[in-house]
Amino acid sequence: MIRWLTLICALFLAPGLSQAQDSPPGGAATLVADTVRVENRSRIIAEGQVEVLYGETLLTARRITYDHETETLRIDGPITVDEGTRSAILASSAELSSDLRDGIMTSARVVLDRQLQMAASQLARVEGRYTQLDNVIASSCEICPSDPIPTWEIRANKVIHDSVDQMLYFDKAQFRVYGIPVAYIPRLRLPTPENTRQSGFLIPELKQNSELGFGIKLPYFIELGDHADLTLTPYVSNKTRTLETRYRRVTSYGALNLEGAYSDDDLDVRDRRWYVFGESAIVLPRNLRLEFDLQKTSDSDYLSEYDYSGQDRLRTEARIIQVNRDRLFRANVTDYETLRDEEQPIEDELPSKAVDVIFEQRLPLRFGDLTLGFDANALRRDSSQNIVGRDMAQMSGRARWRSRDIIGPGLVWSNQAELRASYFTISDDDTFDDDITRLSAGIATELRWPLQRTNPGGTHQLLQPVVQIAYSDTSEDDIPNEDSVIVEFDEGNLFSMSRYPGDDAVETGLRANLGLSYTTLNRDGYGVTLGFGKVFRDSDDDNRFVETSGLSGDKSDWLAAVRFQLSDGFDLTSRAILDEDFEPHKAETRVAWRNDRVDLTGSYVWLEAEPEENRFDDIHEIILDGEVRLSRHWVGRFNGRYDLEEETAADAEFGLTYRTECLEVDLGIERNFTETENSAPSTAVGLQVRLVGFGTGRTDVSYRKICSG
Repeated sequence: MIRWLTLICALFLAPGLSQAQDSPPGGAATLVADTVRVENRSRIIAEGQVEVLYGETLLTARRITYDHETETLRIDGPITVDEGTRSAILASSAELSSDLRDGIMTSARVVLDRQLQMAASQLARVEGRYTQLDNVIASSCEICPSDPIPTWEIRANKVIHDSVDQMLYFDKAQFRVYGIPVAYIPRLRLPTPENTRQSGFLIPELKQNSELGFGIKLPYFIELGDHADLTLTPYVSNKTRTLETRYRRVTSYGALNLEGAYSDDDLDVRDRRWYVFGESAIVLPRNLRLEFDLQKTSDSDYLSEYDYSGQDRLRTEARIIQVNRDRLFRANVTDYETLRDEEQPIEDELPSKAVDVIFEQRLPLRFGDLTLGFDANALRRDSSQNIVGRDMAQMSGRARWRSRDIIGPGLVWSNQAELRASYFTISDDDTFDDDITRLSAGIATELRWPLQRTNPGGTHQLLQPVVQIAYSDTSEDDIPNEDSVIVEFDEGNLFSMSRYPGDDAVETGLRANLGLSYTTLNRDGYGVTLGFGKVFRDSDDDNRFVETSGLSGDKSDWLAAVRFQLSDGFDLTSRAILDEDFEPHKAETRVAWRNDRVDLTGSYVWLEAEPEENRFDDIHEIILDGEVRLSRHWVGRFNGRYDLEEETAADAEFGLTYRTECLEVDLGIERNFTETENSAPSTAVGLQVRLVGFGTGRTDVSYRKICSG
C-alpha cells in the first residue's frame, strides 16, 4: 500500500478544505490509498481502499477523482463519511465541490448521533450547512433482515437538515407504525438527537383521574438561552382548565428552579386554585451561600387532588450558610403552613414562624480541641391566648472541649467537657417566668477497645466494647420544651452528652453508657454489623424522657441494631428499642437493593402511641419503592405505603414501561386512599409515548433490539 501523507492533498485537496472549515492542527488532510496517480497535472485519482482523514471526519471510498480545473470531487462507492459521534453518511456515489460544501450523493443514508437514520434516494449538500434529502424514510429503530419493517418511521418527500441549528424540517411527512400510516403532517420540524434544548412541544401525556376526569397535558418548552428555560403545560380535562409552569435558570453564581400551576376547576368553591414551589441557591463571597425554599398553595387539597405533591406541611425558608474547615455559620427564617385536616382548626396554636442562628468555631489545642459556639432562635404562634399561644426565644453561648488518646493495649480514651449559658424569654404563657437564665455543664470520659483480626481467607473482623461515664447538671429545668419533644434513641446518640435533639431540655445526672459492636467483612463484599447498647443512671429523677423513648427510668431499654450487606447491592439496616422482656417499643427496618436489574428501597416502621410526642395511635406500616428490569425491553415500577394497624393502604402506584432503542411507552396507575374533609380517595391513570431519536440525547444500549438469524 502506498501512503501519500499530506503530499498530494496539500497541493490540491487541503486548500479547498481549509477554506470551508476550521483546520485541524497542521491544516492538512491525510490520504491513504492502494494506488494514487496524477493525470495531466490537474487530476488526481486514488483507487483501492481509499481513506481521507481531515480533522475528526473520515471519508472512505473505492475511488476518488479530484479535478483541479473544475475543483470537483468524483467519488465512487460504497462511500462512508464518519464524523465521530456526531453523524455518518453512507452513499453509492457522490460528486462534491473541493471544499465539500456543495454536492450530490445518490442512494444515501444519514445516521445522526448513532441513533436517527434517514435513507434517501438523493442527498444534496448546500453551503456546508444544509443537507437536503429527497424521498426520505427516517427512523431510529433497529432494522433486521428478518424484520425489515421498523416499529415506527416517518416518510417525507423532502427533509432538510440544518447542521448549525441542529434541526430537521420535514415536507409532506407521513407517520407510520409497523408500516401502517397513522398520521399525515404537511410540515414538521424536529430537533436532531444532539439538540436537547430546542423550543417546541414535548411529549403529550394522557391522564384519567377519578376526580378530574379524562384529560391531556401538552407541554411546550421555551429555550431562554443556554442557561435558562421555561416549560408551559396546558392541562385540560372534563373538570379542569390548568396551566402548569416550570422555570429553570443556572448562572455562574447560582441556580433557580420554580414550578407551579394555576387552575380553574369544578372541584372546589374557589374560582381559582394554585400552587408554587421554588428553590434557589446563590454563591456569595467568603464561601457564603444564600438559599431559598418556597412552598405555597391556595388550599389544603389542591396538591393531592392534582398529584403535585404528597406533603401535608409546607415550609418556606430563607437561609445563609458558611462552612469552612474550622467554622460553621447558619441563619434561617422559616414560615410553616399545615394542610392537615386535624391541625387546621388549631393552626394559630401551632408554630408558624421560626428564626434560627448557629455559629461554631473550632480551635485546636495542644491537648484536644475547643469548640466555641453561639446560637439563637425564636418561635412564634399566631394565637395570643394564654399557654396555647406561647411565643418563645432563646440565645446561648457554649464551649466544648474534647480530647482523644491511645493508651495501654490499644485502648482509645476520649474525654469531653461542656459549658453552656442560656437566656430565654417567654410570652403568652403565665405558667413560666417571662425571663429565664440557665447554666448547664457536663463532663464525660470514654474507653473503647477495638479488637481486630483478619482470617487467612481475607475476612476482617472487628469487636469493639465501649464504656462511657457522663455527668451533667443544670441550674434551671422549668423551661417549656419546644424543640426536644420527639427523642430518638439510636447508635448516633448512644454516647452523646445529651440525647435531646434541641436546646430546651437537658439530660442531667450521673450515667453509664455501655455499648458493644461487632463487624465482619469479607473480600466478596459480604458484611454484617451488630450493635447493642444500654444506659444506666444513678437516679430517674433528673430526666423528662417519655417511656416509649426507651430512655426513661434508672436504666434504659436495650438498643439493638444490625446491618447486612451483600455483594449484589443488597443492604439491610434494622434497629429496635427492646424492654427488659425484649418486647419492642420501637422498631425500624430499611432495605435497599440496587444492581443492574433491581432498584428497590423499602422500610418497616413500628412505633407505639405516645401522646407526649403528638402520636395518639400506634404507627405500624410498610413503605416500598422500586423498579425492576423484567426483561430486555420491559421495566416495572411500584411504590406504596400500607398501614398494618388499620389494614389498609394509604397510597399505591404501579407502572410498566416498554423501552427500545427507538420507542418508550409508559403506563402508570396511582391510587390515593386518603380521605380528607373536602377530598375523596382518587385514582389516576397516565399514558406517555416517546419517540427516541429527536432531541432526547443518547439511550441505554442495553435496550437495543438484537437481530437474530
